[in-house]
Amino acid sequence: MENEKRDFVKDVDYYLEYGYVIFTEKYLREKGECCGNKCRHCPYEPRNIRGISTLKETTPPPSN
Repeated sequence: MENEKRDFVKDVDYYLEYGYVIFTEKYLREKGECCGNKCRHCPYEPRNIRGISTLKETTPPPSN
């Protein structure tokens, strides 16, 4: 994978909470693999294992 440099977009790629940077699931999916840092919105299964690139299945919201 080629390293691609880009700017982070606040409230799209990350948000701040109590002084911590929290990456969004959108950003983490685009990253392509788990970093193993126990990210709150880790979209990979199994979670928090560096190098894993299998996305977890998402369930659609219930329709009313």
